[in-house]
Amino acid sequence: MFRFAQALTQEQKRLLCFRSHTRHPGLRKAPSYKAYWSLLKNIDHAALAEALNRWFLSQTGALPPSLAMDGKMVRDLAGTLNVSDTATGRTVACVPIRKKGGEIPAAREALAGIPGGLSGATVSGDAAHCQKETARQIVDGGGEYLLQAKANQKKLLAKARALEGLAPFLTST
Repeated sequence: MFRFAQALTQEQKRLLCFRSHTRHPGLRKAPSYKAYWSLLKNIDHAALAEALNRWFLSQTGALPPSLAMDGKMVRDLAGTLNVSDTATGRTVACVPIRKKGGEIPAAREALAGIPGGLSGATVSGDAAHCQKETARQIVDGGGEYLLQAKANQKKLLAKARALEGLAPFLTST
């Protein structure tokens, strides 16, 4: 947490209401390592877990579904692409992967066959699924996506890295 807080931009620190630096009032200072250590040492972990569980329970049905898709192959012979509900771990769609490299079309087939569709869902996937057609299918189905960009999408990765420091960590809602 300490290293994460230190790496935040000044705008992100402002949005998180970090204190102003004593010698440089225009700058925000992240809490010290000792502050995090003291917090974690003294917090009632059971009470925190209980409060979080109550909140999660109160949000049942209120939070949009979150779906994760991932393919697995057995020695390039056979495989499946599974789409799972991240809240329950339950598989909501399973499609066979017919050959090596068949994960992308299998994912599109699985997404098309999800009971109730993708409306309001957030679909996540690894870099293999970071494809325009897959993203378009999710959006056209009423969902949103969180797809990992890696070297398989060099231009997109370069654009994302260029924007990395511009977006605020939190919104002011």
